[in-house]
Amino acid sequence: MKTAAELFSLRTSVYQEYPTPPGLVHIRHERQSDGSIKTEVNAPAGVSYTIIKEEAT
Repeated sequence: MKTAAELFSLRTSVYQEYPTPPGLVHIRHERQSDGSIKTEVNAPAGVSYTIIKEEAT
């Protein structure tokens, strides 16, 4: 599964759901107090994912 989110302007958090044949993939991005972004992924068995963090330019 591949998805991209523009998170540089994220102030608090965003929650997304993506349908896949095995079930929904739930993704939450949350801005931390130190300015970093924490990403949590809950995916059904059989769905692989990789989190790639890009730096602001």
